[in-house]
Amino acid sequence: MSYYNQMKTISLLLLLLLGLLATSVTADLVSQKPIEGGSKNTGEGTLWTLCGDPSTHMLKAYDGGVSITPLQPRVGEDLNIKVNGFLASDVPSGKIKLSLKLMNFIKLTKSLDLCETLDSDRIRGTSCPFNKGDFALDVAATIPNDVPKVPINGDIIIADSEGRTVTCIHIKLRLL
Repeated sequence: MSYYNQMKTISLLLLLLLGLLATSVTADLVSQKPIEGGSKNTGEGTLWTLCGDPSTHMLKAYDGGVSITPLQPRVGEDLNIKVNGFLASDVPSGKIKLSLKLMNFIKLTKSLDLCETLDSDRIRGTSCPFNKGDFALDVAATIPNDVPKVPINGDIIIADSEGRTVTCIHIKLRLL
C-alpha cells in the first residue's frame, strides 16, 4: 500500500474511531470530563477527549452511551464503536477536518466529505443522513495490517453542511 493510501486509511480509521465516538459524553447531557482520569470503559481520557467548546457540539452522548472495543486499537483487528445519544439537528451532509501528527513530526491536514467517508468500504454500519433526535450508532472497521504502528495525535472536527460543529475531538494513541 502506498504512503498516500496508508494516510487515507489512517484518516478513515481515525474518523471511525474517534470522530463519531467522541461525542459530548455527558451524564444526562452535562459537560465532558477532562482527559485525565477519564472513564476506562469508553476510552475517554486515554484515547480521546473533546476539543473546542463541548457545549456547542450538536451531538451529545447519553451517560454510558459510548464504548470502544478494544481500548487499545491493533493493526489487523476490528475496531467497534457504539454511541447512543441525542443529535440537536439533522445532519444530511458535512465535512471531516483532520489536523494530525504522526510520530509528532509528520503533519497530516485533510478535509474529507462526511458521507463519502462513511460510505467507504472500510467502514461498516452507518451512512448519511443523520436525523435530529435520539442517535444510535454501531460501526465496525478493520485496521489494515499495513497501517504503520506509530503514535498519532491531533484534532478531528466533524461539521454539518452549514459549518456547525457536530463534534470536535482530540486524540492521542498508538496503534499496536
